[in-house]
Amino acid sequence: MSNTLHKIALTVVSIALTGCGGLVRHDGEVAVGIDGLACFGGPPVPPAGVVETAAPALLDQARAASEKGGICAGKVFSVQRSVRVYRVWDSSKSHSRIGRWWSLNRPNESRETYRQTYAICPSWSALDHLVSCDLVAGSLVVIGTTQSAACEDGVHPKTSMNQVYIANNPAQDQVFVENCKDEGAWP
Repeated sequence: MSNTLHKIALTVVSIALTGCGGLVRHDGEVAVGIDGLACFGGPPVPPAGVVETAAPALLDQARAASEKGGICAGKVFSVQRSVRVYRVWDSSKSHSRIGRWWSLNRPNESRETYRQTYAICPSWSALDHLVSCDLVAGSLVVIGTTQSAACEDGVHPKTSMNQVYIANNPAQDQVFVENCKDEGAWP
């Protein structure tokens, strides 16, 4: 295909995806997931206290193909100073309190809305408890848009909501949050 035809095709695809909620970056490229399908929403707006950096292996841990959950498109950030994050978790699985998936915003919606917004399958979590923590300075996190998830109750679609992936693994003493506060039963 000639360069001109390629640019025209890219423009048509970009316009079509934008009309459907797809993300067109400032350089005209469409943000796509690892499976080549368009992501939704804009690039992450990082909170104060983090700086974009490169860590492809960490980004690969957070990104997943369509209907597998995780992040569709995102960026890696280095934590320069404390940033508060929030996690809704399943209190029947105490080991999941300090998990990998977090939000930059304190949740205030219904459980079902939260589940749909972040594409969380019911079998993954009861979403009945809330904890807040500070990111550890010097750690790396991924912030990106929500990937779709195929669940027993149907497919939760991709969303523009940004979530935070933190490579916490308490079983191996790898925890990148501190000053945690139990926020109690949720919602």
